[in-house]
Amino acid sequence: MMSEKIAAGIVLYNPEPERLEKCLRAVYKQVDRVFVVDNGSRNFPQIKDILEEFRNLEVIPNEKNIGIAAALNQLMKRAAEKEYRWLLTLDDDSVCDDGMAAALCKYADGKKIGIICPVAVDDKMQMPPRTERPVKEIDSCITAGALTNVSAWMAVGGFDERMFIDFVDVEYCTRLRKNHYRILQVDEGKYIHQQYGNIRGAFSLFGKKLYLFDYPPKRIYFSVRNQIYYMRKHNDSVKIRKQLFFLTGYIGKRLIFEKNRKKSLTAVCRGIKDGIKMRI
Repeated sequence: MMSEKIAAGIVLYNPEPERLEKCLRAVYKQVDRVFVVDNGSRNFPQIKDILEEFRNLEVIPNEKNIGIAAALNQLMKRAAEKEYRWLLTLDDDSVCDDGMAAALCKYADGKKIGIICPVAVDDKMQMPPRTERPVKEIDSCITAGALTNVSAWMAVGGFDERMFIDFVDVEYCTRLRKNHYRILQVDEGKYIHQQYGNIRGAFSLFGKKLYLFDYPPKRIYFSVRNQIYYMRKHNDSVKIRKQLFFLTGYIGKRLIFEKNRKKSLTAVCRGIKDGIKMRI
C-alpha cells in the first residue's frame, strides 16, 4: 500500500484563508493529488489565489451550498473516475500531522476495511490519552482525516445527501458496518487537528472535562433532525436508548447553555418535527 498513490478531497464553505492554506500545505506533500469541492463560498475570489498555488489540485465548484454529504459524494466520484482506491477526506480547517497519511496507509491491506482514521484533536481542548494499541476497530469516525475506501463507498451507496450536514459521518459508518466493512483508528501520534466549534467555556462533571460550544440555530436544527432520522433509518441496528440519551443530552446543553435559548428551542422543535416526517 505504501507504494500506491492516494488522493485527498477537501470540502470548502467560507473557509478562513489562513487555516485553509495551512490545511493544504500539510496534506499536499502527503498525497498524489488534491480534489476540492467549493460549496458556494462567498469568499471564493479570495481563496482562489491560495488554491492556484498548488499544481496538482482540481477544483469542483458549486454555485450554492449543497451540503457536506453531496460534496463528499462529488469528491469520491472524482477519485473513482481518476482510479484512486483511497481518498483522504478533509474539512477546510483540517490540518494533518506530517506522516499522518503514511501512518494510515500501513493498514490499508486488511480485509474488508471501509475507513482508516487517525485520532482527531482540537488544539483548544484537552489532548485525548494515548491508547495502548496502535490500531483498533471502532464503530464510527468523523470524515475529517478519514482514509476512505472508494469501492466500499460505491458498495454502500455513498453518503446520504438527505442529511445535508451533521451526523452524515455516523450514518455512513453504520452502513459500512452493516455491510461488514471495518473502521480502523490508528493511534501512532499522527493526528488530524480540527476546530470543533466556537468554544466559550468548559466545566468538569464527575471528573470529566466538558466544553461549551456556541452553535447557530441552523446547525442545531440539522443535528436534532438528523439524529431522529438516523434512529428511524437504522432502528434495526442502533441502540435506541443510548442514542436517545445522547440526543437528550445534546438538546439539554443547547437549551441550558446557548446564548439565544429562544432560537435554539425553535430549532430543536423544528428538528424533532422534521426528523419524524423525513422519508426513509
